[in-house]
Amino acid sequence: MLCELDCIIKPTNVVLMFQMFAFKNGACLKDNTTLVSINKDGDQGLKVAASNGENFWGKKYVAVVGDWMRNLVKTVCGIELPIQPLEANVCYWRIKDGHEVEYAIGNDFPMFTSYGHSYIFGTPSLEYPGLIKVAVHGGYQCNPNKRPWGPELVLDSLKQWIE
Repeated sequence: MLCELDCIIKPTNVVLMFQMFAFKNGACLKDNTTLVSINKDGDQGLKVAASNGENFWGKKYVAVVGDWMRNLVKTVCGIELPIQPLEANVCYWRIKDGHEVEYAIGNDFPMFTSYGHSYIFGTPSLEYPGLIKVAVHGGYQCNPNKRPWGPELVLDSLKQWIE
């Protein structure tokens, strides 16, 4: 089945775009910062405290904390969100020399999905030139502070899709 509305985006570019919009509108982005509290600060908005002693004030605050969202909401609001972080393995496969053009976006290699025992999907070469993505959708439940970095993905379920 062909769907004319399907598309592939470059996630890195999308994140960069949102960061640029945020900077343009006066946002302060802090990577690798552990939050210890978020509190209302009178009429001034919110006060956010970090574990390194830094404090931030603002009328609006966007927490982009990924796998730590459940813990943050429980700590700040006392609400247990029914979400669970997953450790996912994403595999990229090198295209054999001389065949890169055939597997590039815009040529005959399609995006595909298999809804079998394992939900497998694939995309043409775009995100990383010379590589195609063929991966299992989903992952293993994990604690973001104590990731097991595994169990190892069984590549046999993907190898049948790759020559």
